[in-house]
Amino acid sequence: GPGAVVYGHGGVEIGDACLIAMHCRILSSNHTVPSIGTDIRSQPDEPRATKIGRDVWLGAGVTVLGGVTIGDGCVVGAGTVVTKDLAPGAIAHGVPATVQGWRQGAGPA
Repeated sequence: GPGAVVYGHGGVEIGDACLIAMHCRILSSNHTVPSIGTDIRSQPDEPRATKIGRDVWLGAGVTVLGGVTIGDGCVVGAGTVVTKDLAPGAIAHGVPATVQGWRQGAGPA
């Protein structure tokens, strides 16, 4: 979608048939956090590969943090911040993302 940003520095994989809405942010790295007295800005990026499965829908303004895997068939609600992996078929929203349900035919093992 318009205004979406994919920061692929640490590696990003996006499966087929995904719907990525406007203003989404997909990250694949983070800064290290040093002790007080050392500027965070001076620290190198820490690459964290991000994987988005097939047939995933990211609603408007979703942020996917580095190192996260979103399973096939997930639906992620608008404005959600995904900080941890989502199992295939999960329907999640919130800050941080929490699973609220499952697509038909999916569910926890």
